[in-house]
Amino acid sequence: MRGNRGGRRGTLGLAAAVVALAATGCGDGDSEAPEALEGEAAAKALAEGATLTNDSTEPVEASLGGAVTGLGLGDQEFSFDGSVDPESETGTFAVEVNGATFDLILTEDAAYISSDEPTFTDALPEGAEWIELSVEELNSSGINTGFKEGAFSPQLYLALGATDIEAGGSEEVGDDPVRSYSFTIDEAKAVEEAPTEVKSDVEDAINLEGEDPTIKGEATLDSEGRMRSFNAVGTVGSLDGAEVEVTLGTELVAFGVEIDAEPPDPDATVPLTDAPDALTALQSVLVG
Repeated sequence: MRGNRGGRRGTLGLAAAVVALAATGCGDGDSEAPEALEGEAAAKALAEGATLTNDSTEPVEASLGGAVTGLGLGDQEFSFDGSVDPESETGTFAVEVNGATFDLILTEDAAYISSDEPTFTDALPEGAEWIELSVEELNSSGINTGFKEGAFSPQLYLALGATDIEAGGSEEVGDDPVRSYSFTIDEAKAVEEAPTEVKSDVEDAINLEGEDPTIKGEATLDSEGRMRSFNAVGTVGSLDGAEVEVTLGTELVAFGVEIDAEPPDPDATVPLTDAPDALTALQSVLVG
């Protein structure tokens, strides 16, 4: 999930990172959680797990979420559920941002958006439910599909800055057993060790500005060493003395899934040129 350093103090750029997902390979169902590691061995396993997950090209079902609280009227939250094939850059997604919901379909040729938001539906011609646009138009609108080789979920690379690591128990993600870890995140270290092409994404994943910023993290690794979930909680004191909290989470639920990214009913779809105000309306909802 990418942040926006030009946004409110201590906030995530929620609208700009709706579709940034991690992908990984299929589990075997009969595996056991990996053994608990400590110290440098644990740090190495977390770093390798983040890299393995980001480097994979297997289709994946994933869940993503996050929130910024403590800002009063500036609070933000989002949730995301979808299936994505990073190799073909296709997928289907259901997204909620600041209470607004929309559906997104990415095919190899185009992107499609639908929403029940009144300002969106009012901007559509009669009988239309979806708008069709290019991926380039989608990205330029502020809804970044996030496909980048070797980094479909750059926030996982925050684990490269894991310190004070403690191993937890065995859990399950989807149907696969995993080993959990908790740690403190040294953001500067994570950015330094992240691949060059995603350093800015890692730096912007959680943007904290204020007094005594801290980031705590939790992650799980499966028997193949892949990172299966990642959660981070950043806290910082604001200028008025309140505490701002930024949360971010990713879970890779199922792998090797079939991606049914087919265009919607053509009779209910119009090109963006026929409903330019629909995308503008959705953008205004997303940025709050």
